[in-house]
Amino acid sequence: MRRLTGRIVLLIGILAGGSAAMGADPVGEELDRLKGLYAEAVNREKATVDAAFEAAVKEGLAAGDLDAVGVLVAERDVFTKSGKLPTSQSMAEAIQAYQQKKSHFDSTMLDAYGKAVKQYTQQLKIEEATRVRDESRVFAQAGSAVAAGPVTVPGRTDDPTMEKLNAAKERQAVAYEAARKEMAEAIDREIKALAAKGDLDGVKNAQAMKAQFDKEGDIRPPANSTLERAKRRYNYQLSEAADRLAGTYRLAIREYTQSGRAEQAQTLQKELLSGVGIGPQRWLVIFRSVDPRMWNTNHKSPLGMALEIDSNVPDNVRYVRVRRMDTGDSVILGIVKVALTQQWVQGPGNFGWAGSNNSAYGGVSVGIFHKGWLAGRGDISITGAMYGRRNRGWGFGVVVYDVSAGQGYGWEGKRFTKPVAFEIAVTVQELTERERKLLLQ
Repeated sequence: MRRLTGRIVLLIGILAGGSAAMGADPVGEELDRLKGLYAEAVNREKATVDAAFEAAVKEGLAAGDLDAVGVLVAERDVFTKSGKLPTSQSMAEAIQAYQQKKSHFDSTMLDAYGKAVKQYTQQLKIEEATRVRDESRVFAQAGSAVAAGPVTVPGRTDDPTMEKLNAAKERQAVAYEAARKEMAEAIDREIKALAAKGDLDGVKNAQAMKAQFDKEGDIRPPANSTLERAKRRYNYQLSEAADRLAGTYRLAIREYTQSGRAEQAQTLQKELLSGVGIGPQRWLVIFRSVDPRMWNTNHKSPLGMALEIDSNVPDNVRYVRVRRMDTGDSVILGIVKVALTQQWVQGPGNFGWAGSNNSAYGGVSVGIFHKGWLAGRGDISITGAMYGRRNRGWGFGVVVYDVSAGQGYGWEGKRFTKPVAFEIAVTVQELTERERKLLLQ
């Protein structure tokens, strides 16, 4: 196996250098050769896993454990047909070894694809570069789709909640890939259009954006350009997919909680809070916690996270979003960077922002307030309680005329009876159609 791996690495070196003597398309020829070596290596590892299945089945039969044997047979069939990894404990060691080796092979193959795309691009062979890049994305998607997950076994009770979540993750991955492909095609069309006009500088700039997009999944196109319109659609598609998956996460957390499976609910809650499985975000999260005292600081702990605003938030920020982490409900307000740290700032329409993090009257105030919602005794004032300014709203505040109550939490002007975690995020992007419905104005 080491010898085979060495051959793959060696061939990548050959691919990077190229050779005119190898034929009309040396890049493609070497890539095809690498594909063959990759398939050979993976098939050998699959044979090793199959042998482990055989041994585990024999062991189960010898022990008289018919249920375990049934699960192994089902998992073996699924692995053979789709490559989805088994979850049986008896296969853990073999699968760990397989994953480690296949991950190395996959990484090596993706590197080869990337080098081929780069060479074709440098030769201005746009169609070949596009074809190979699309092929590499299909390859990468196929690799991520065979991760370990629940296996349907006849007669066995599965976890429908987790199955729905896994299905949602797969749908999100497909949506992301479709959006990336559409955006990449838009960049390719722009390169061809500029080339047809003889605009050399334009072609170079567009090719640089293409390289950036392939590497980072993001670009900053010129204002009012065709690519800017394509980028807005791309951002919208990613945001919609992420929001749908986050909604499924919250539904799964609720179902686990209602069925008394607190450990599973807490695990998913941590994933949701950390963004695992949610994918790339249009919003920069600058705070997520039940404790507003960490607002506008660089902080990360079991209590949550926060970023210092001056050094982390873009100067051209346009919107701030406050989200309840228990339900996912959100509100958005138009804002400028300097306002984020002000004690209170009147915003558009009937709304404003409080963000100084000043501690007074037993609590800290950070959030969005409504100018017409006055806070009376026992209400949560988002604007604090100084100078007679007391307004209810969304976020952290103080309990009016009750210093002993401690930190207050409110939403839509109503007071919570227990602490609630809020997430605060900002964006420089235009809002999607769904986000515009959450905009306070």
